Amino acid sequence: MGKIPVLVDEGVVITEVAAICAYLADKFPEKGFAPAVGSPTRGKYYRYMFVPGTTIEPMFTVKSMNVGDYPAMSAGFGDLERCLTTIEDMTPDTDWALGAEFTAADIVFGGTLDFFIQTGSMEEPSDKQRAYVRRLKDRPAYQRTHDPSWY
Repeated sequence: MGKIPVLVDEGVVITEVAAICAYLADKFPEKGFAPAVGSPTRGKYYRYMFVPGTTIEPMFTVKSMNVGDYPAMSAGFGDLERCLTTIEDMTPDTDWALGAEFTAADIVFGGTLDFFIQTGSMEEPSDKQRAYVRRLKDRPAYQRTHDPSWY
């Protein structure tokens, strides 16, 4: 498909940001980027990992195409209002998606939120969303891997 990012590990090709992040978090559990398998927090982690690609990205794609009215119940992502409410509800007030520890969920969810705020797709991000993205951008790893003009 010519997609980026792509990870090739031991001959296995992995595409999709969430899949790459989940794979690496599970491959290196000692790094603490995912709750342990079987942990009650794992369900919340999965939601943060997969809502961006299954709900947020499709919704903003449809929005950018000016599709107009469509039957929201027939689309897996619903409608713009519900999507924006979900983003606001999922954005942590403090710290990170799962609490005090930064995880792959923040890379995927926070990175998606960061992208849509930076590109102007989210016309009026809330103060809570801006503060969360600022916490992401303040991380040294973010600063090492992003063009400074983006933050």
